Amino acid sequence: MVKKDNFKTDKLEKVRDAVNVCTMCGFCKSVCPSFKAIGWDSALARGRVILSYGLLNGDIPADDSVIENIYTCTTCMDCERRCPSKVKIVDIVELCRSDLVKNGHILSKHKAIADNVMKFGNPFGEKEKVVDTLGKKPKKAKIGYFSGCTAAYRNKATSKAAYSITKLGVETLVLSCAGCYRMFKEEYPKYVKVPFKVQHMTEFLAMQDLKLKPLKGVATYHDPCHLGRHAHVYEEPRKVIKMIPELTFKEMEFNKSTSHCCGGGGGVRSAFPEHSKTIAETRIDEASFADTIITTCPFCVNNLTMGADGKNIKIVDLTELVDELL
Repeated sequence: MVKKDNFKTDKLEKVRDAVNVCTMCGFCKSVCPSFKAIGWDSALARGRVILSYGLLNGDIPADDSVIENIYTCTTCMDCERRCPSKVKIVDIVELCRSDLVKNGHILSKHKAIADNVMKFGNPFGEKEKVVDTLGKKPKKAKIGYFSGCTAAYRNKATSKAAYSITKLGVETLVLSCAGCYRMFKEEYPKYVKVPFKVQHMTEFLAMQDLKLKPLKGVATYHDPCHLGRHAHVYEEPRKVIKMIPELTFKEMEFNKSTSHCCGGGGGVRSAFPEHSKTIAETRIDEASFADTIITTCPFCVNNLTMGADGKNIKIVDLTELVDELL
């Protein structure tokens, strides 16, 4: 069979069996954040499986509608939690995206980010080096801190509240970004040996005997998808929050493995900000009982802040909050 547009599916071939396992039951429909924002079946897991299958077999062209629906996935992994057939949907979406890029189909916003990373070492195109943005010089240490791009160039308060020592002689690498943590913890070991222990900042803080000042009010916690469902870190952030005297902590209805996505991941915020905001607004509504939403990812902080526009609720990174209360 000659595939439409001569579309080559080098990566998708690896998941041909997985694509065929989906029964189209629709369980993913109840949890998919992009479906809730967009409303079309093509914008949820089973729809994306069908589109990937069509590309794989040459039944459909890689037109604009196909590309958009593959890229509106936040990769939150909630669909995989609900899937009775245990289909690795995020793997399928990411491999499909890889094939799209290899065939010349890349969103302009994502191409600009990739070009910036290659040229400047960060997605924002900032010419200043990380050590200069934070005012900290590298030195030998057993514990290293990896700020990540967002905390280094946009949410600097998060980095400045964390350890600002780097890589020489590092035995443990501490990260404040959930996405960066997932890369070092889950993805890099697939390809290279990671010669140090990897910890999220909340795992590091949970082991400390923190003496924090009291904070009055009602707070809840938003589990970042990459820290929670992807990397299974749920209890440590809550342990740290419970160290704060006088704070009333209350869970949202959907928490831990069932936590709803904030809408900021998977490249959706950069390419489809309107969908990203709609998803964030839904999550903000779920926390309407709280004065403060605490989270542990700069992407979540930024996207939830966008979704909370005009509402009297504070969004804060746990690392910053701990630094404030020490």
